[in-house]
Amino acid sequence: MAPDDPRWPYDADELVWDVTGVAGETAYKSCPEGQDGSVSWECGTDGDWVGEPDVTGCTTVDVDGALEELEEDDSVPAEVVGDLYEEVEATGEDLTAGDVLGVVDVVDRAVEVQAERIEELPPEEQEESADTFSSETIK
Repeated sequence: MAPDDPRWPYDADELVWDVTGVAGETAYKSCPEGQDGSVSWECGTDGDWVGEPDVTGCTTVDVDGALEELEEDDSVPAEVVGDLYEEVEATGEDLTAGDVLGVVDVVDRAVEVQAERIEELPPEEQEESADTFSSETIK
């Protein structure tokens, strides 16, 4: 993208895109201060930036830690979701695009893990376990 392009340097939500792109490749830079991960922006074959930067790689909450915890045999999916909810509330900040996608991934995986565990229970315990998960997760 040429420096005289009206989007140069790109500046949104404290993200100043001051990275020079290479035609046909994707450029990366760190997320804005206070966020983990990286932002990417595709540079088209003509040398112009394509669309907008992809900020879905930027996060402020530890969704990876929650996903890892769900894979532990002794994890309690409702507690993992509850802990993540508390972390989101404690930030006091708006969620990033990456946070939203990550939280959805955690909830989705928590439902999958709980369903797998319910299937392993005797039939008479399955409904109670499902009800407990639902009431603990959705408050």
